[in-house]
Amino acid sequence: MGSLGLLQAVLHLFSTALLYPVMLALLLLTGWTLVKLGEFISEYSLRNRDIKKTETGMLKVKQLMNAKKFAESAVVLKSSCSNLLVANYTSELASVIKSVSKEQYYVQVEKKLQDYELRVLKKLEPTRIVAQIAPMLGLMGTLIPLGPGLVGLIEGNIAVLAQSLIIAFSTTVIGLIIGAVAYTITTIRRRWYAQDISDIEYISALLLDKSEELGLSAVVS
Repeated sequence: MGSLGLLQAVLHLFSTALLYPVMLALLLLTGWTLVKLGEFISEYSLRNRDIKKTETGMLKVKQLMNAKKFAESAVVLKSSCSNLLVANYTSELASVIKSVSKEQYYVQVEKKLQDYELRVLKKLEPTRIVAQIAPMLGLMGTLIPLGPGLVGLIEGNIAVLAQSLIIAFSTTVIGLIIGAVAYTITTIRRRWYAQDISDIEYISALLLDKSEELGLSAVVS
């Protein structure tokens, strides 16, 4: 066997050995996608954006802060938002209002806003990655069995060819379905979280505007 033949044999062995890991990965991603789909449906059922409620709550919070009633303003702030991401943000802001000094307030609000933007990116990353790699795994599951299938065709072994084609088509379909579901979840969640971040920035702007009146903000160059 020449060097070319040896190289072909090694590549064939390596690619064939990847078939079972690819199939296992697709099965695991199928289960993972079903879990994420359930989480997505649950999150959709819990979303209840009410900007009027938020604006009314922020107005009351500003009035309480202006009256130096920070504990009461923290309680109102916690109950002023419905969507989970925004509600968590306001809950953390309530802790900031009650615990930090005036000089640290502005910096803390800006830091939490940046942290939540990163949190949104982290939340979107898994489904975005799966949406890209699942079709790739499906394509690998399609191409790898074709080698043995073609060999079986040459040798007249139709059973081997049929088995290879079943694996090839099945992995392609599963990979595309996983990718489609993950892409849909990512796209819709990106819109949801963009709206949530917009609301968070609005809340922060309202509170920071009042903090300037209270002398709580720092000078930003």
